[in-house]
Amino acid sequence: MIPESDEDLEQLTAYDEDDDWEDEAVPRTGPPAVPKGFSRRRRRRGVQGTYEPQRGTTLILTVLVIISILLMVMVEVATIYRILLCRLFLNGADHLFPAMELSDSFVTIPVFLYLINVFFIVIVFLIWMFHAHRNAEAISGDDLGVGRGWAIGSWFIPFANIVVPCISMLQIVKASNRGEPTRLSYLVGWWWAFWILRMIGGQVAQVLANEMETLEAVIYSDTFRAVAFFPELLGTVLFLWLFRSVDALQEKNAS
Repeated sequence: MIPESDEDLEQLTAYDEDDDWEDEAVPRTGPPAVPKGFSRRRRRRGVQGTYEPQRGTTLILTVLVIISILLMVMVEVATIYRILLCRLFLNGADHLFPAMELSDSFVTIPVFLYLINVFFIVIVFLIWMFHAHRNAEAISGDDLGVGRGWAIGSWFIPFANIVVPCISMLQIVKASNRGEPTRLSYLVGWWWAFWILRMIGGQVAQVLANEMETLEAVIYSDTFRAVAFFPELLGTVLFLWLFRSVDALQEKNAS
């Protein structure tokens, strides 16, 4: 419409000050804004800033570890029994030969059950550690130095599994206490020391088991296993104490 007079021009250009122009809201098409306190790295990894209790996982892991301790005791008793029978047989007690052969089953069956139980412990513990890592990030409000994927995967990488899991657990413990030092860090150190000792002992026991061609070799191998039982048992108890303490610490600081 072309204005024909000055009056028409004023009507076209006039507007009410109360109805001032406003920009229409333009919907956001890009990625959502990063919440305050969250880094972009955390958003990319999908880290959620909420604590999720894992009492069920902790309970299952506790039951499995207790079963493992009971099976370890059974293996220890059966191993000592076989050592005694072998020594008596070497000293001339030939009538104990059937019992000595039967003692192999007393050792083999608990060991087999123990290995199956350890398999389930590994699975449940990795699940527990994954969630503990995420909860530690939620409690501390920041990333941990070792990511969740690397913390889990490092267990299966030679040489890295000697150092990285311990560092990851130390970071979980510190973050679970909101970045403040805690005595649980010492527990992590002791647990990891016994874990390394257990790995070394397991390799030595495997070498000795492959050389059990005589009764003397069987006695020597079983004696080593019987002695290695005590640090292995202590390491397992420390492990049980550790993950239950971390779970309790996270639940306390998240409330």
